[in-house]
Amino acid sequence: MRTRGVRDWALLGAPAILLLTGCTLIVPPPGTDLDPTLDFQKVVFANLEPDPTTDSFPLAVGMDWLYRDATADHLPTHPPGPPIRIEVVADVVSADGTALYVLRKTSLGEPDESLYLHRANDGVYATGRSRGETIEVFPSPILWCPLPLEREEAWTYTIDGEVFQAHALFQEAVPTWAGIFQGCWKVAIESTATHATEARWYASGVGLAKFTDRSRSYELERSSLTSGRGALVLDVAAAGAVHKAKVGDAVIVELPAKKGSGYAWARTDRSSGILPSSAQEGEFHPDLLGATENRPGEATPGTFVYRAEATQPTPPGLPALLEFAYVPIAGGAAAYTFSAWIEVDP
Repeated sequence: MRTRGVRDWALLGAPAILLLTGCTLIVPPPGTDLDPTLDFQKVVFANLEPDPTTDSFPLAVGMDWLYRDATADHLPTHPPGPPIRIEVVADVVSADGTALYVLRKTSLGEPDESLYLHRANDGVYATGRSRGETIEVFPSPILWCPLPLEREEAWTYTIDGEVFQAHALFQEAVPTWAGIFQGCWKVAIESTATHATEARWYASGVGLAKFTDRSRSYELERSSLTSGRGALVLDVAAAGAVHKAKVGDAVIVELPAKKGSGYAWARTDRSSGILPSSAQEGEFHPDLLGATENRPGEATPGTFVYRAEATQPTPPGLPALLEFAYVPIAGGAAAYTFSAWIEVDP
């Protein structure tokens, strides 16, 4: 069984410095009480980024997985439930500057759920979760999945006072609608209080290929990792440069933001024909801070995420401009601007 103290976990990873390249600071007019300042260097402990093509738990913004309810395959009287979609929607940080992935689960008729995950040298740690609008920060990070997985490896974690025991049992082939995945690690999880069990199968280069949830079984139907769809993710360090994407790729912009500061990011370019988006206002994901940091009435730091789709190629030598401004909601001069050029190949 692997063990690691919280202090050791907090020191994993190298510092990541974000450069304010290409962004312009404009001081608001005198007498305003709006706070335009953003923290562009808030990441202290970065996520480990192993090769996603060989990793059993790949994580990167833009990845997604769709699962079908496969219970009826072996229980014909069971009516299939709605599919479950899991996606990495944002990068945020914890109170100590640890980089976290926001892994969101959505299913028709259920509130959205999210796990806040950090990838360290020895595995994936969960630092909090959310359901609907409620965010919970765990008292200490939970080892969600040690990596690389090893036969008969065991670990224990506690959520809401309930203790769960997990075991990596063996490797086996797992057939799904998305294909047959060889050498999947089967992980069995049991509640020590209720003895309820669940199982997860992790495939190299794909991640979670199959899982059981109470009496239901779900298998992978499709994923960005099996379809060849790519994701170009841009942050402040990418400003002012030319970047390449292909038709069908997602183009995702992540910028620091503060909800409740009186400012918001807005897209200001005219490239929506080439890089359209279904959510023109983007999404805000709060950083995972403790209760003392999230005080009522104060601005909440986090990440603004904007997702566009590359729908058509750009003419040779004429990349599309993707531009955003951090502007006062009440109107006025922008505090920051961000721009990048996107070449879209067929």
